[in-house]
Amino acid sequence: MGFWDVGPFDNSAALELVEDLRAGRFSLDVFRFRCAGSAAPDADDAAVVIALNALLTRPEERPAGIGEAELAEIDTAFNRSWLRKQAREILDAEHSSLYAHWEATGEAEEWVRATRGLTRILR
Repeated sequence: MGFWDVGPFDNSAALELVEDLRAGRFSLDVFRFRCAGSAAPDADDAAVVIALNALLTRPEERPAGIGEAELAEIDTAFNRSWLRKQAREILDAEHSSLYAHWEATGEAEEWVRATRGLTRILR
């Protein structure tokens, strides 16, 4: 797990997601199944959820090589709803390992502000 700033792509899990999307290796169905096996996603899976929210809600900030074609299978009403629900759980200070990470660094407030904006516009 490597995090260097509070942005949705400022961590190693999100960068791996971007590479997998570019290469056509990412399956949200497989990812969702893996997440279903635990009560709360670990910090890396939580970072992937946040990055997916950002990819769908902030097209102007997408990394190079990620466009509509790479997101076509992900951008459905069902998936948006699932991602929104997951992001809300990730923002729960009592149950989120990613929240705990940012709390430990003293940057939880800044991270919550950046992340909460993603869940409001993902409809």
